[in-house]
Amino acid sequence: MATYVHNINNDDDDWFFREMNMKSKVSRCLSAIAIVGILLTQFSMSPVQQVDAAVWTPASLGSTLGLWLDASDATSIISSSGLVSQWNDKSGNGRHATQPTSGSRPTYTGTALSFGSSSKFMSGAMAANSFPTSMQVTVVSTSVGSNTYWAYPFNRTKNNYPAPFDLYNTTVYIGTGDNIAGYGDYGVNFGTLTTRSMVSTTLSASKIEQFLNGTNRLSKPGSYPYGDGSVGLYQIATRADRVTQFTGEINEIIVTN
Repeated sequence: MATYVHNINNDDDDWFFREMNMKSKVSRCLSAIAIVGILLTQFSMSPVQQVDAAVWTPASLGSTLGLWLDASDATSIISSSGLVSQWNDKSGNGRHATQPTSGSRPTYTGTALSFGSSSKFMSGAMAANSFPTSMQVTVVSTSVGSNTYWAYPFNRTKNNYPAPFDLYNTTVYIGTGDNIAGYGDYGVNFGTLTTRSMVSTTLSASKIEQFLNGTNRLSKPGSYPYGDGSVGLYQIATRADRVTQFTGEINEIIVTN
């Protein structure tokens, strides 16, 4: 009988210790949950702030920015019945592109100016010696692929001397303000760019370079010195003589020195 009672007592002791051990585990779990809850409360009181990268625009170029025409900014477009009479320069230099003749005005698509025929073009004032040592022109555009001669969407010109350059038949003519040089090669034919593309062309005293969507397509050193001369205007979608033109859409034009 004693042994039986003793065994029962042992079982009771085992049960007691098991019960205490279980309560201890539960207590530890509850404590851990409480700690996590406190930590989460602390985190919610001090949320992590999202950091957004600053958006780059050509305005960041400062004084090197000579011209910035941006068709995605509707506030820079002056139009009537969809025909654009003025495309405002966002560089701060006031070199707005204008077209006073109604029949020669491009249309506004909301993201681009459409020069749908050879009669559509714009021009603006750009004083002499604005770019004394070099000039870089970046254009975002889409050609309709029907140009008689390849035409750069932007030309700085006097007496039909285009800058940065122009292609007539198979010869590239590099405008230097008051004179012109030519060679039988070119980097990018705008007439073939029937999807939206970015072309950047640099003309300096020692060479001419051209990039298509970031890929170098032309690097031509030689005696093609850039001289700002007495150029006083620029043309969009045409050369001064109106023989070589660009037809298509132009989204953006950036000119720097």
